[in-house]
Amino acid sequence: MGLKEWRDKKRAETIAEVLRALERLKESGRAVNFRSLSEEANVSRKTLYQIEEIRAYVRRERGENDGETKLLQRIKELESENRSLKAALKEIKVHALSALSG
Repeated sequence: MGLKEWRDKKRAETIAEVLRALERLKESGRAVNFRSLSEEANVSRKTLYQIEEIRAYVRRERGENDGETKLLQRIKELESENRSLKAALKEIKVHALSALSG
């Protein structure tokens, strides 16, 4: 086994252990954060931060919204506001036209 294969195998084992530790934390009702996960999985916090999938999962479990989620939420709010404003403008136009013709 070469160095790359060993490194890939070690990474997969680490991810598997971290996922098992996540399940144990959730089942026990303990907080899911980088410190608790690091202790439960017996890996460094640095390792957790380096694995993007784990980092994203911990943030989701902690209830943090990443930037993309916040942007999508804001877009939905603005679209809703835009629909309301269009409806209000349509009403104003109808009243203005009826006032002009009446």
